[in-house]
Amino acid sequence: MQSASFTLELCCADIHSVQTAECYAVPAIELCTDLSCGGLSPSLGLIRQSRKLFSGEMGVLIRPRKGNFCYTPLEQEVMLDELAAARDEGADFLVLGCLLKDGDLDRTFMERLIERSNGIPLTFHRAFDFSPQPELLLDRLMDMQIDRILSGGGCSRAVDGIENLNTWRAISGKRMEWVAAGSIDHTQVQQIVSSTGIRRIHCALRRKTKQAVQPIQLGSPDEIDNASLKAMLDVKF
Repeated sequence: MQSASFTLELCCADIHSVQTAECYAVPAIELCTDLSCGGLSPSLGLIRQSRKLFSGEMGVLIRPRKGNFCYTPLEQEVMLDELAAARDEGADFLVLGCLLKDGDLDRTFMERLIERSNGIPLTFHRAFDFSPQPELLLDRLMDMQIDRILSGGGCSRAVDGIENLNTWRAISGKRMEWVAAGSIDHTQVQQIVSSTGIRRIHCALRRKTKQAVQPIQLGSPDEIDNASLKAMLDVKF
């Protein structure tokens, strides 16, 4: 059972990771696939089976492809369908984001996503860290009553973005919940929480798995590192 000092949100990219999260009583997960690119939308089957398996708070990532967060009309329709499927399969929150070419919020599409969500809490993902004007984007997201922002403070590693995270959290006050993300391990949690006041910590804690050498390579599998997960859950301060 995790300490009450913070809430762990574990990134789960396969059904066995979800099973591990349930076994360790992880309080929250974000369901996705392909963490090599930061995560993509999970399949309907993965969402459905994960909801049957996991009793905690389950979020679902809505991201149809790798790369930037500026989506074509066809991609937007895909995302709306993915969102509806996740909503209908019992997601507790949805993780998404969309920007214009200049890095500002795509307000028109965001409004459609909000409408389709039917009131399910929304997390604006790390697209936030790609905006050249994060404080303007923060203001827009607060106006649209987005529930959470997932951010590394504009840095790859959250521990390097502490100053920005602290500033943005102070600006938003109680109008926005923040989720710290970006290569976080158990040695950094206390520093991030105490420096920023952010008490929701997002991490993947993955390791590569061994497999037999094959003549045709189709990617290397990975899995939750149980030792790293246990160390994270054991953090107390």
